[in-house]
Amino acid sequence: MSDTEISIRVAGSSPGGRIIGVIDQDHKVHRQTPSFTRELLGSVDADGIVRLEDGQAIGEPIAMIAGTRVVTPSLDRATAPVLGFINDAGEVRPSGSDRVLGVVDEANPLGMAFFALAYPRLVVEIDELEAEVRAAKNKLPFRDKIRKRAETLSDSDVLGDVTALVARLARLDSEIETEVGERTAAKERLATEAESLADSTDWKATGERMKALFEEWKTVGSAGKEADEALWARFSSAREQFNTRRKTDFEERQATRSAARERKEALIAQAETAVAGEILDYRSVGDKLRSIQAKWKEAGSAGRTDDDELWGRLQAITKPFYEQRSAWYTANQEAKEALVAKAEELSASDDWNGTANALKALQAEWKQVGTAGREADEALWTKFRAANQAFFGQREKVAADRNRNFSDNLSAKLELVKKAQQLRWAPDPFTAANEAKQLQAQWKEIGPVPREKSDEIWKQFREACDKIFANVQSARNRRENEWTDRLKEAMDRKLEQFGEILRSIDRDQEQLDRLNQQLAVKPTPDLEKRVKELTGRIKDKEKRASSIEESLFEIRDKVHGGVD
Repeated sequence: MSDTEISIRVAGSSPGGRIIGVIDQDHKVHRQTPSFTRELLGSVDADGIVRLEDGQAIGEPIAMIAGTRVVTPSLDRATAPVLGFINDAGEVRPSGSDRVLGVVDEANPLGMAFFALAYPRLVVEIDELEAEVRAAKNKLPFRDKIRKRAETLSDSDVLGDVTALVARLARLDSEIETEVGERTAAKERLATEAESLADSTDWKATGERMKALFEEWKTVGSAGKEADEALWARFSSAREQFNTRRKTDFEERQATRSAARERKEALIAQAETAVAGEILDYRSVGDKLRSIQAKWKEAGSAGRTDDDELWGRLQAITKPFYEQRSAWYTANQEAKEALVAKAEELSASDDWNGTANALKALQAEWKQVGTAGREADEALWTKFRAANQAFFGQREKVAADRNRNFSDNLSAKLELVKKAQQLRWAPDPFTAANEAKQLQAQWKEIGPVPREKSDEIWKQFREACDKIFANVQSARNRRENEWTDRLKEAMDRKLEQFGEILRSIDRDQEQLDRLNQQLAVKPTPDLEKRVKELTGRIKDKEKRASSIEESLFEIRDKVHGGVD
């Protein structure tokens, strides 16, 4: 130990070199600043035990002086790990290194305490750096600082386990690298999902998902400028693609809805026109309104709100009409029900002439009454017609009973049946059909026949006539088929000619293109002449092709039109 101050100077300096540390007479260890002030680091006692000290409290031992060596605190200084040593020239070196940290006056071993006390300050620096990095949301900017500090730590003028501090910085750097990898993976995942959604048409759900992905992106943190820019470009491009498509779809839907609104506005105007006027043709107006409603369904949606508003306007126009028509239907139904009642009352009468005239008057009156609606009209007409048929059927029966020429009528009709059956095999079906029509006219002029024969001979006559007319249709079909086949053959020939001319024009056009290219490079009279001739030839062929095409259209029209 020394009773005088011990000075520690910068490495490589002379005895009068700059002092960086001092151990005073009380064995307090100070750092001397460039402004010659002193900062207390700790102390070294008479046993060579080095402790941190802040002027108020003395800390645990951090090192021990053992002769010319400084070791870690231990019960056995001889076997304790060596932190550094001092030589006879007062040069202090760390263990395992030839680098001189500083020079102690008079080679006093206590001077090594200065460098041992400098190590905790280095530990504090690394602690603070670690804390700052771990507290930072974006740790990537610290990587350069960490790596540079790791490189310079081994040059620190301290005696302590610098290797452990380097390892701490390496672990910190590795943690940042891991975090950057995780962030890169997270952003890659977000970008990939965004890209997978870019072509979606589920606008609402995908829009919400894109928003959630963006919010998650903001929480991920930086993965490095290069990775951030590349991944952001993908992510933002996918969002922009989706948003652009969604905007376009919205605009298209708006345009579609606007067009639908215009169509419905026009239909409302048509409905207003249809119901305008004091006297309405309910059937005609009803048909128009049904047509408008059918078109309304085909007009498309103008949006829920607008659809409701437009439909309300249409209903306000049509409802009064339907109410008025319903009242008119009711009045007509009552009138027709009265006519049905009168007809049913007359249907059993045997006053053939008087009742026939009365029923005909009812029929005329029925025609003057308007519709009661399709369903009611059909039901009422069925009843009205049944009443009329009951009377007139009975009258016809009575008239038939009065006819005594049954035998003559039967013979005449049997002769017509015979003629009709012979016409079935006539070589000219069209002439036979004309004769059959004459036979039908004669049939109507002949009076009734016995009831038990009536259906039988009528069936025979009708079957014979049906066969005659069927022969006409068969002949007509054969004629049409033959005509169509001839037209199709002609059309095939024309198509073949048309195709050949077109191919010839293509060949001529290719040759003309080559001649024009040669003419552009080196014009000659011969080339100009050939170009002119070839151009004229192409025009002639185009006229021929046009003529053939017109012929094809005429043949096509005849094929579709059939036989006149």
